[in-house]
Amino acid sequence: MKGEYYLYLDESEDEENHIFTMSGVIINVENIGYLEDEISQIKKTIWEESYVRKYHPILHSNELNFVKKNAANPDRARFAKGAYHNFAKHSTDEIEQIYHEVYRKFTQLIKNQSITTLCCAIHKKQMIDLFHFGDNSLSRSVISDCYDIALQILIENFCHFLISVNGVGYIIYEARSSQQLSENASDVKMQDDFYKIKVASKGITFLSEQAIHKHIRNLVIVDKRYNNAGLQLADFVAFNFSKMITIVKEEEKTPFMKQIYRFAYNGGFCISYRDVRAFYGVRVLPSDIELCTNLAEQNKRMKNRLEHLKSERNRLNRKVDLIIQEKRALKEKYDRILKKTD
Repeated sequence: MKGEYYLYLDESEDEENHIFTMSGVIINVENIGYLEDEISQIKKTIWEESYVRKYHPILHSNELNFVKKNAANPDRARFAKGAYHNFAKHSTDEIEQIYHEVYRKFTQLIKNQSITTLCCAIHKKQMIDLFHFGDNSLSRSVISDCYDIALQILIENFCHFLISVNGVGYIIYEARSSQQLSENASDVKMQDDFYKIKVASKGITFLSEQAIHKHIRNLVIVDKRYNNAGLQLADFVAFNFSKMITIVKEEEKTPFMKQIYRFAYNGGFCISYRDVRAFYGVRVLPSDIELCTNLAEQNKRMKNRLEHLKSERNRLNRKVDLIIQEKRALKEKYDRILKKTD
């Protein structure tokens, strides 16, 4: 085996657009120390070094975004949570500057370490529409939990990554509540599902349980209060993937969004040769059948128009050839007439 890798996972939800996102970053175990140092430096962009050493604040994309979004509100500090209460006391310009500097450093971190990202986004309303049975409660009852669906996709693609590098890996996930794991049924269910996939001959859509058993060692659920550098990076990746999914115009995407998409897992292929990130690195579910059908029909119409244009071009080329032949014949006739006149 070439090495060990950690997949740090976190989830985010865009309630306005009804999109659930589970995303993560794949880190070589050898680079964990570097990652921790870089995360510590990013924290010092927001807080004083003495504050970081004493209170060990945790980076949270939601809280950082909340303060930035409300920067013009003089009472913003009253509503900021925990350590972000201190951050919110800065001036509007300082908050703006710090916010962008934090993301600049995160963007640089992804690039410097060539960190691989994974994402599975689920359009919840569209999923329910596709599984609609008249009774909405029935429709919901037949669809797996978004966490289960996304986790299976990410396990499969993480395993594929590990096979491509001949490595083994661990999945690190942040608990969904601060309760003890034994009291948190949702996290217990997630761990149970992982073990079913790993050892109960369940497998996943494309990979067997043997492949998963060989390459993925375990899924570890970490308490929310644990100051884990990888999970803090995953938090920002998940938050930004959830926002990026709905952005159509490329110019509206931030440099960090472009960076995490650029480093999304591509199945082991060189992107310049074959770009399959939509299957491996950034899966969006469910596939929009109607959109795909419309695009296919548009593509068919465009191909037909292209064939018509080619036919018309050939017809015009033949006509031009005839005109050229007639022109040559007329010139030869003209030349003969001139000779007779002389």
